Amino acid sequence: MSETMAMPATTRRSRFATWIRRYFWLWIAYQTVKGLATTTFVWLPLLYVFLST
Repeated sequence: MSETMAMPATTRRSRFATWIRRYFWLWIAYQTVKGLATTTFVWLPLLYVFLST
């Protein structure tokens, strides 16, 4: 019978909070890499072309 019982709200909430903490830092790392790549491969070449003309 205990297998069919619903998970308590506090357990669900704590699992969600753990998931948020874990993936928040993964998202920060992704945004950092994406920003560096965009700056390096898009904005710096455009700035170079703009300033060299």
